[in-house]
Amino acid sequence: MMLPGVILGQVNDLTGYNEFSEEMIENYRQLPAADQHLALMLLKSVQYDNKRGYWVYANDTIRNPEVMALRIKEQNKVTEICNIPFGSSYEKSKKILRKEYGNSNAYTSTKDCLVYNNKIFGGILFTDMLFMFQHDEQKSYLNKAVLNKDAKTKYEAVQLKKSIDDQLSSKYQIYQIFDDDMVYFSMGGIPPVPGDGVYGGYAIKVDVLELDNPTESGCLYSVRIVFGPYDFAEEY
Repeated sequence: MMLPGVILGQVNDLTGYNEFSEEMIENYRQLPAADQHLALMLLKSVQYDNKRGYWVYANDTIRNPEVMALRIKEQNKVTEICNIPFGSSYEKSKKILRKEYGNSNAYTSTKDCLVYNNKIFGGILFTDMLFMFQHDEQKSYLNKAVLNKDAKTKYEAVQLKKSIDDQLSSKYQIYQIFDDDMVYFSMGGIPPVPGDGVYGGYAIKVDVLELDNPTESGCLYSVRIVFGPYDFAEEY
């Protein structure tokens, strides 16, 4: 993955941005990968008033940078999916999903995964929605969700991805990334528990996949939103 290099490239462009010094940017470079995205949110989201010594974030004036960083972290933390808090047990998650979507033929279940087909989330009709669970000796934890939406053409898939990015951006900091093969995808948000999350500390990934074979409806692409995995068994 090129992610750390890409992010550092973005930070290199921030020299002088919002009056941050090269020293502050160098401090960013030395952060662990799991913390770099939070620092990038901070670097690109705040301004400093030299005359009064204030940090300004989201129209709020904050004197303490640590308070500001905490606020950014809390506002960008991904805590739930489909009204289910991440970390919920299998039984609790199944109960909430049945209330939300019913217990129809579109529903399949194993002890590790609950699957719904052709259900709406965020105003989008997804082809399938997978809710995955982590287990330890005592409990189960909802630690990952994958939402897939099929598309007939690459153009349709890219436009849908842009729409999803816009929705997510209204709630979380979302960044556009290219991988080693120059494939475009998006990542953002902060995991609900400490850990690597998705690719170096992000909570969510949105990408476009080219399918190996066309679906029955003739779709050749799929837009995918991936939440997690998050390591709850280790956390608790």
